[in-house]
Amino acid sequence: MVTTVDANGNRLDITNTQDMERAILQNNNEKFHQSSHTPFYSSPLKEEFGFKRLTSSAQAVLAGVYESNCDIDSCILDVIAQWQLPEKSKALGPLSMALSVESYVSYWRKAREETACYPSALSFTTMKLGAYDPQIATLDYLMTRIPLVAGFALKRWQHFLDHRSLPRRLQFCILTRP
Repeated sequence: MVTTVDANGNRLDITNTQDMERAILQNNNEKFHQSSHTPFYSSPLKEEFGFKRLTSSAQAVLAGVYESNCDIDSCILDVIAQWQLPEKSKALGPLSMALSVESYVSYWRKAREETACYPSALSFTTMKLGAYDPQIATLDYLMTRIPLVAGFALKRWQHFLDHRSLPRRLQFCILTRP
């Protein structure tokens, strides 16, 4: 059963399968488009900032020097001005994403295997096990850097491997390795 509200504000309980699917699809459509009318999803800000906000305009906002040649509402410009990077953060300078193989291995050796991970990622157990072999750790470190440097991960890298789906004997080896 799906409960919805009609145009007059009356609650309706829907039990017919096709009507339920229609109501759910309509609700999802409304949910996914609820911000499509906002300034950053409309011209000219959509073009200036893009959807990932990795443009020179976004960098100018953080630096506090953003100026637009387009006609933008003053209220929106006031909000944008608030997004300037704080002085304390500016004083830190550019942050390095540099990571050594040693610190990468150290992190994975300390990781708790009970920690949940995102379904499209390898399990913590798999990553921790790789930290005990220098060649695997180096390869894993280098492969992990590719999405960080390139800005995206290949689709085939987005599959989940859970130690519980491995044969029982291999699970034991992974979970009991020092």
